[in-house]
Amino acid sequence: MAMCRKMDEINAPGYLHMVSHNELLDTPYVGKQAIIDDLLYTGAYILAGAPKIGKSFLMAQIACHVSTGQSLWGYNARVREMSSIWRWRMMKSGFRIECIGCLG
Repeated sequence: MAMCRKMDEINAPGYLHMVSHNELLDTPYVGKQAIIDDLLYTGAYILAGAPKIGKSFLMAQIACHVSTGQSLWGYNARVREMSSIWRWRMMKSGFRIECIGCLG
């Protein structure tokens, strides 16, 4: 019965799990994996700016360097496979990886 009450409490919308200071300090955290060393790490990012300033070109350039493993502005890029979302977006907007200038 007490276990059911505890589960109901944890699943309640307003529940906030609290930890002590010592428990927080003793918790080991794993760092995020770098996509581009010291520049870009895994996670979600928002790239915002005025229209026509090169946001899509910047993302295509980053995707190109990451997919080929070439350094970007002196930062080492780790080779990753491009997601199908970026491939679709680049094809839809008319970008071709060969046109961006990072290959060759």
